Amino acid sequence: MLMPTRSTSHKDGLGDGLPFLKAYRWSLIWAAIILVLCLIPGDALPQIDFWQFSFEDKIAHFAVFAILAVLMVAAEQRRLGRERIGWASKLLIILVAIAFGWLTEQLQFQFIPGRYGSVGDVIADAIGAIIGIVLAPYLLRKFRRRYSFI
Repeated sequence: MLMPTRSTSHKDGLGDGLPFLKAYRWSLIWAAIILVLCLIPGDALPQIDFWQFSFEDKIAHFAVFAILAVLMVAAEQRRLGRERIGWASKLLIILVAIAFGWLTEQLQFQFIPGRYGSVGDVIADAIGAIIGIVLAPYLLRKFRRRYSFI
């Protein structure tokens, strides 16, 4: 039996769409990396002075969730087979990122020694996801010119 192949006849190079898991593979890998980093016990974290300040922690949360949102936008584009995704998809990506951020904070609070959950971290995650959604179209157009896997 012949399997359908992905067409790249569209002008944006995204083809006719991909199955969910194949489209979202990079997002899922990045989410797994975030989860692993968040579940490291507090005494195993590097004891570097800048980790003592809340500001750098919030920047880290902002950055990793902005990257997650960009990867999720790219995944949704690949899943749908088109460059433009609707506001409902964008809102869902933001809600999923916020829920994932909240989950990681709850896991830290409940189960990880030396770690605690923080509403401020969830807020930084949410802001990062929103900025990631806003910047995604520009960044993805730029990266797709160089890298075919995005």
